[in-house]
This record gives sequence, C-alpha cells and structure tokens, in this order.
Amino acid sequence: MNLLKEALAAATFSLSAFCTLLFIALTPSIAQAQIGNGIMMVSTPEFAFTPTSVDSTTSVVFEVINTVGVEQTVSLSGLDAPFGSDVASLVIASGDTATIALEFSPTATGLFNDTVSLSGSVFGLAELALAGNGTMVSLEWSADTLAFPTTALGQFSTLELTVTNTGDG
Repeated sequence: MNLLKEALAAATFSLSAFCTLLFIALTPSIAQAQIGNGIMMVSTPEFAFTPTSVDSTTSVVFEVINTVGVEQTVSLSGLDAPFGSDVASLVIASGDTATIALEFSPTATGLFNDTVSLSGSVFGLAELALAGNGTMVSLEWSADTLAFPTTALGQFSTLELTVTNTGDG
C-alpha cells in the first residue's frame, strides 16, 4: 500500500504505472520456496503427500534447478519404500531446470517419513523431507442379505442398506 501512496503523491505518473502499482498493492504476495544450494528444488523444506490408499500411488512433480555455471549430473539418494522416484539421476544444463516425480506407494497403513537428497556432480545439495499417510478403506454394511418382496414386472421395491467406511481411507 505504501507504493500506491507514493505513486499518488508523485506529480506525474502514467495510467499504466498507476494500474501496475494498484495491482501490486492489492495482490497478496505469493512466495515460491526454494531449498538447496547449487541444486535448488522448488518446494518448501517439508512436503506431505495427500493421504494415499494402500496399494495405490500418489505422484508429485518437482522442479530442480541447476544454479551452477556448468552442466551437472544430479543424483537422488535416501529414498526408501514406500517413497520412490521416476529417476535415479538427471543431467541439467547450466542455469536450466528439469523435473522429477516423487512417489508415495504405501503397502500398509500408517504414517511414513523419509528424506530425499539431491546432490550435484560439481556442486550443490538439496534435501526434502517427505511425509505420507497410508490409508485403507474398510466398508461395513447394515445387513448381510437383502430379501425383496415379490414384485410385479415393471414395478419396483425398495430396501435400505447402510454402507459405512470404518477405515481411515
């Protein structure tokens, strides 16, 4: 808002400059976090996967930036099941960006944590703490059988059945 006040106080400014300052003043700031040094990941230092059903996979794509002045091979390490990646290493040109997909595939219910490390062949390291919640759907219903009464052709009968998810998925 201070930028807007300063612009209004100035004697001359164009309409486009005023609109730009108004947009900046009224737009909430959106930050894009980056972690690492030399090798940067566009993420906050910790990432939590959405709750994922057992024997399913959730995959998220992250950008990796090489801020070093030469091409380097970036190696991933530290991932243990149920976490994984689509690549073990990737080559990124100087100042360029690549993407990696990190996956969460739980085989059991519960909370899981791990840390993936990305290290450059020349210089750089980025670490990302991962968390995931393995869930399971468990359905129960109110009756084992339903016995419909004799119903004429073209007519219908209705019975109620209650289905409840007692699991955590």
